[in-house]
This record gives sequence, structure tokens and C-alpha cells, in this order.
Amino acid sequence: MLPDLESLRCFQAAAIRLNFRAAARAVSLSPAAFSDRIQRLESQLGCPLFIRTTRRVSLSPDGERL
Repeated sequence: MLPDLESLRCFQAAAIRLNFRAAARAVSLSPAAFSDRIQRLESQLGCPLFIRTTRRVSLSPDGERL
């Protein structure tokens, strides 16, 4: 199954900003809804797209390829 465009739009916003809170604002979602959307996309694709720590977010190798 292909990912929906909204999830890909969220991925793009997060990949550009590397900040989930700022990316959520950019796509007009709450931070919780945005995080759920990213987790759903990662689940659909079967790989982590971001490396998350308490202080930063970075793209995983799979995220860089996407």
C-alpha cells in the first residue's frame, strides 16, 4: 500500500525542519497528531525515517533515501 499524500507532506515538513513541533505548525496539525502521522508512515514503510532523541531529530538512512 502506498503512503497517503498527507503523511508524505508531514514527512517533508519534518525532514526540512528537523523539528517536529515546527513541522506540525507548518502543516497545521497538533504535535501529537503530527507524531502519530509520522509513526503511521514509518509503520507502513516498515522502517524508521527519523532518529529521535530528547534534544534533536535527524533523518535515518532510510529517511534520507525517501
